This record gives sequence, structure tokens and C-alpha cells, in this order.
Amino acid sequence: MLRRNLLMLVFLICTVVVADAQVARWAPNLKPEFDRITVNNVGLLEVEKNKKVGLYSRDWKEIVPIEYDSIRPFREGRAAMYKAGHFVAFTDTIGNIIDVSNYQYSLVEGAEDFSCGALLVKRYQQSFGWLYHYINYDGRSITPDQYLIEAYPFSNGYAVVSRYVEGNTTRYYDVIDTKG
Repeated sequence: MLRRNLLMLVFLICTVVVADAQVARWAPNLKPEFDRITVNNVGLLEVEKNKKVGLYSRDWKEIVPIEYDSIRPFREGRAAMYKAGHFVAFTDTIGNIIDVSNYQYSLVEGAEDFSCGALLVKRYQQSFGWLYHYINYDGRSITPDQYLIEAYPFSNGYAVVSRYVEGNTTRYYDVIDTKG
């Protein structure tokens, strides 16, 4: 009797679970070909396939091709993208990609996002070591003639930077605006 009641209980639980289940329906133009799909912080779909990621709109139009290792969250309408562990490009929310891979920039830890329209990057130069630059939404440096040896992200339109002058022996700190 106990066994029969237990079987009846299991049957009822299974029936309730199945009755409440929903069937997934794929959009007509979407094949379940991705390994992972998530919604990012601006509502775009971040899709992963074979350990590469890209971005799609909610109506499944490709924004960024699936060829990057990772894409950071958007800030100020831009997101940094990586390949082989290196920062190589950034994109806006409609897929305008700015490739900066030729510059061999690295992002500064703790400052991986745009702030006041500028992204703090660094690049290693044999004679100086790590030098810092700020790039704008077009990927151009807003501090092209400066050899910044230390820099911080912009806040309220200003950033603190440090540079060597007078034969690379004296260090000065300055405050710059977004025009450099």
C-alpha cells in the first residue's frame, strides 16, 4: 500500500511538472547553433560559438562578428574587445568597430572603460617602458606628443598625469582636460 501511494505521488509530481513546462520556440531565422546566448548591459545579445563571441541585436541582426575572445560591458556606448588575450578593438552599439590592434595598446587595470569620452591605454616602448595615452571614440590619441609615465582615468572632464621632463630626470604631475 505504501509503495502504491508513493508511486501515485511520483506520478502526480511528474504530471504537474510536465503540465507546467514551456516549449522553446526559435525565431524563424535563428538556428540553435550557438553555445551560449546572454543579454548584455545594453540589451544586445552576446553570442558564443566555439569559444568566440560576437554581438547580435534582439531581432538577430549581426552587430559584431563572432571572432573575439571576449567583449567588455558597454560604458559610454563603447565596449572593448579582445583577441588572444590582447585589447584589439572597441565597438559602439550599432557595430562600428575601431581596430587599434596595430598600436599594441593594453588597457590599464581598473580603467578598462571609456570615461569622459577617453579610454586610458598604455603601450610598451623599449627606451621608456610603459607609456600612457588617452584615445577618443575614433581611436586617435588625444595626448600624442606627451610621454606620460603615469595616468589615471578621467573624472568630471579632468585626469591626473605624470611625465618626465628635463632629460627624463624630473617628474611632474599635471591635470589635463579631454583635449589633452
